[in-house]
Amino acid sequence: MTCLVRNSLRDPQVVLPTIVSGLQVYFDKALGSNLLYRFERPQYAEIRKRYVTGPTVQVSQEREMSSIYGAEHLLRMIGLSSPPVTAQISH
Repeated sequence: MTCLVRNSLRDPQVVLPTIVSGLQVYFDKALGSNLLYRFERPQYAEIRKRYVTGPTVQVSQEREMSSIYGAEHLLRMIGLSSPPVTAQISH
């Protein structure tokens, strides 16, 4: 069984969807608290009310923030979570 797990972890058809799913979950959780500038937070609150928590949101009609916010926020997440390239270069 352990060999089967190891082999599946090397299969791109297994690994890539797992990585993408993990990034999406992390993005959805980190967006409101870590990725937005202060001036973006009121808009975020309104969007959450409209698509996630508000009284007009219907069950099974909710939307994840990753389906609303764009690439610039994803790039912020990647930039915040990875060390700067210059820190890895030794002189």
